Amino acid sequence: MRRPSSFCPVGPPPAHICTLLLGFSSWRLVSFMLTRLRSWTSPSLKSAALSSSRCSFCGTRLAQSPTATTSDIKGKSVLRPSNSSRSYSTAARLAESIPQAAPFDSPSTLDQFSSALAASNLKATAKHIQNLTPSDRANLSRQTFDSAFSLFADPPDPTVHRRRIAWGNLVYLRELAAERGWTLSDDQNRVMFEVGVDMEENRPQVVPTSETQRVQQRGRHLRELWEEVIHLPRSTGQQLEKDALVLERHRLSGIRHGKTALREAAGLASRARAIVELAFPDPTTIPSLTPDSRRLSRLFSSDRTAALAHLHKMLDVGRVPAVQFMRQQVLEEDGRTDESYDHAREALEAACSNSVAASMALEELHAERLARLDRVAWIEEYPQRAFLLMLSNGPKAPMPNDPTRAEYIFIALRLWEGLVNASYTPATYRLLEDLIHAFLDLPVPPHPSPSPPPALLKAVELISIYLPTPRLVALSHHMLNALTLSYPSVSLSRSFYSTLRTRAPFNSAIPFQWHSNLRDCWVYLVKTTVYSSAPDPQLGLRLYLDWTASGLLPPANSWEFLWRTLGTVAAVEDTERLVQDYERAGKILQPSAASTVIRGAVNSGRLLGSLQLLAFFRERFPGARGGGKIQPHVPLDAFNAVLQFLAESKHDRRIDSLSVFRQLIEDGITPNVTTWNALLASHVFLSTPLIRADLVAAAKVYEHIIQQKKLESNSMTFSLLMHGGLRVATQDPNNDLGLGSATKAFQVATERKVLVRGEQLAMFIKLLGRQGRWEEAKTAGELWWALAALRKHRSTAEKQEETLVRDAGRLLVKWEAQVARSAWMSRKDGQVIEESLLEECSVSFQLERQENAPRTLTS
Repeated sequence: MRRPSSFCPVGPPPAHICTLLLGFSSWRLVSFMLTRLRSWTSPSLKSAALSSSRCSFCGTRLAQSPTATTSDIKGKSVLRPSNSSRSYSTAARLAESIPQAAPFDSPSTLDQFSSALAASNLKATAKHIQNLTPSDRANLSRQTFDSAFSLFADPPDPTVHRRRIAWGNLVYLRELAAERGWTLSDDQNRVMFEVGVDMEENRPQVVPTSETQRVQQRGRHLRELWEEVIHLPRSTGQQLEKDALVLERHRLSGIRHGKTALREAAGLASRARAIVELAFPDPTTIPSLTPDSRRLSRLFSSDRTAALAHLHKMLDVGRVPAVQFMRQQVLEEDGRTDESYDHAREALEAACSNSVAASMALEELHAERLARLDRVAWIEEYPQRAFLLMLSNGPKAPMPNDPTRAEYIFIALRLWEGLVNASYTPATYRLLEDLIHAFLDLPVPPHPSPSPPPALLKAVELISIYLPTPRLVALSHHMLNALTLSYPSVSLSRSFYSTLRTRAPFNSAIPFQWHSNLRDCWVYLVKTTVYSSAPDPQLGLRLYLDWTASGLLPPANSWEFLWRTLGTVAAVEDTERLVQDYERAGKILQPSAASTVIRGAVNSGRLLGSLQLLAFFRERFPGARGGGKIQPHVPLDAFNAVLQFLAESKHDRRIDSLSVFRQLIEDGITPNVTTWNALLASHVFLSTPLIRADLVAAAKVYEHIIQQKKLESNSMTFSLLMHGGLRVATQDPNNDLGLGSATKAFQVATERKVLVRGEQLAMFIKLLGRQGRWEEAKTAGELWWALAALRKHRSTAEKQEETLVRDAGRLLVKWEAQVARSAWMSRKDGQVIEESLLEECSVSFQLERQENAPRTLTS
């Protein structure tokens, strides 16, 4: 049934909010404003607007019933719809955004419309019929209407663009007929339905976003027309076959585009089945299926690989094999013949005519014969099920280059889905479970493919869509073992577990619960939440909660992954719960666990979470602060990770760094050189410009390192000292403090045979070259290369450092030669030359970008 017509009264100009609510585009809004201005300044246009069947504000054609009237209320003409039982929605006239004239074009006359119709001009006819005045629409004859309908139903040169125009105008003509009180003929309803089905068959598989609304509206019209075509009278057998084929095409196009789910497809097929079965009592005679089925029969007897490929193509377009083909194929596979039985009976009667053994043999042979007859009867009654089981078991007589049994099961699963959508016979859920068990019982190859088998992918899809919840839970253990142990797949196992949790939660009547025999599956899923290309720590916590809610304790080999998951989440509440469960199991929390959690929070970039976790472990396990002999549960590497994270922050976190350092000392832990380097980095890695006080603070940290007799400064220490001095020199070239401190740090590092980072050395060489200190710059490069030559193995980062130093040396040579040739130039011109040379050499580490360079202590 159609919805009642929408009602849009004509009101004063403030009612333009109607346009905004309908969400029209900007160009239509401009047209509307111009039309309103013209209609309110011209009396004739104003009266025409009031008497039009369009809404004068939104431009929508009002759905007038045949007995619609207008009355005057307070000086305004208002359209009153009648109480006719057959009224149509306004949305029907907006069903298609067809390329046509705007609704505010000048009105067309009947003569213009008739001329375009006589010339079979599709676009002109569409334009004029959409712009007919109410009086012309009232004077339109039924003969002219039928001619226009025939033109749009069979347009000349039916391209995609023309089919779209034709369909939109057919919808409009259908509504116009309702407005005039006309009834479309049966042939017109059939033709219009066939045009819509043809558009559905030819539209792309993936609909663009701009076309989504149009496709949805066309689908609603097709469903209305489908209801009418179902109930049309059919006088001849030819008309019956034609209607049956159109209904079959409509069903297959819906399956092909994924529009019809199981219930909707079954509902469409069940209502149209009477017509299809009446037209084609034998399904194999349907033209859309017969050629494929005949070819399949030949392929199965000669090339089974090609047969399966052809069957895949049929299923891709929503077709299934004919019932007669499936029945014949199963009977041929079973070897239905009586020759062996007759021969055996004659031989037994001749050899042992009167013996007891002969009688028993005959009885056994007779029982086999009865069982065979029962199977033949079952095959005759359920050929689809028999064919699917035959595919899952594989051929009894294999041929060379036959497909594997897994490939047979995959096509059987696809065919099961096709039969369900086609609804020729009901395919039971038990049959689907048998097909899945047939695949799960296959031996696992010693070296399985990294990607899951297609049969397993299809099994997961069908289980999630079609199986009821009780059967899904019953099959879940086998599927989890296959997805995690036999054919490990991170994405597929997570998707299946999410389906279980959604459809069978703990508070449901039949919930999914973990069992001890699924221990390895659970550990695999927990492991993938940490070590995979797509880590999901929240999933790890949900897995832990589900496992413990099932009354099970986590395995010993899973705690390492759980600690890492906690660090990534960085939630104190979850950490406290897991620690309590760990201790209730009679286990003692080790310092390595606390370190794993804290370093996990640091690696995931959670600064506040890492500080909160550090405070939690220190308060729960006081260690040396209580005067006892218990070792601290927050080891030194966890403190160092937090300090380095604070130093690399974009904000000034030196107060937090000192606080963490004091906590380290309170716990009785002796800091190492990495700890002091993190404190040193907090002073030279500031995002704000460095000042003298920052360099002094960094120098004090270095003095503490010197005072520790057991500590030795490493490459990172001197690189950080040079970095701070070079930043000051870059900010203020006239200040010798920065370059002087960097020079002193490099000299001390060279004396101790410590190789500083190439990034800082390249910057150091450039600054010396800018000030004309060529010899010092060359000496620094030579000393660095002498120490670098002592390295036996070079990492990728070290090779990049050598490239930076080499580029800086080349730039230095060019600068020196340029200055020597241009000594007469002013200093300003020399600076311009230096800048141009710097760009030509394309040095990767430029002085101008030093403030925005990435800062890290781990490179």
